[in-house]
Amino acid sequence: MYDEKEILNDLSKGDREAFNLLYLLYAPNLEEFITNMTKNRSTAEDIVHNIFLKIWDKRNTIYRIDSFKQYVFKMAKNAIYDLFDHNLVKVRYKQKMKQLPQLYISHNNMQDEIEAKDLSLLIDIAINKMPNKRRTVFLLSRKEGLSHKEIAEKLNISTKTVENHITQAINEIRQAIS
Repeated sequence: MYDEKEILNDLSKGDREAFNLLYLLYAPNLEEFITNMTKNRSTAEDIVHNIFLKIWDKRNTIYRIDSFKQYVFKMAKNAIYDLFDHNLVKVRYKQKMKQLPQLYISHNNMQDEIEAKDLSLLIDIAINKMPNKRRTVFLLSRKEGLSHKEIAEKLNISTKTVENHITQAINEIRQAIS
């Protein structure tokens, strides 16, 4: 049996083993919960990684939490709400665009196309700058849609290594486009 308070105290001191233990204890259930809500395993994996990145970033104050399980599931619910809100904004935007005059739409579509191409170019550059293994893992995940487990088996590495590569790749891409 694990003493959650002790694990959280260790994590607040920067103990990676405590972090890894929390990840192993909670990530699978979080991922299943999020997958059930979003119907998308890849999205669920990304959300879980982001949650644990936030936990690592907030590790100095994590010992204050009374129930880690409630805390991470609350983070998961908020992330799902944010995702649904984002999707709702996209739907509303598309509906509004249908109501605008065709000329304005054509101009916006051209502008959107240019911005999308620029963004795509920045992402491609960031991907090409990645170390070979990270680039391979990322492309297998995002382009071929393989799960972390499938990638790990294909490349003969651990799923944790796959997760780390994807997290680092996402961070590198975010830096490149910001």
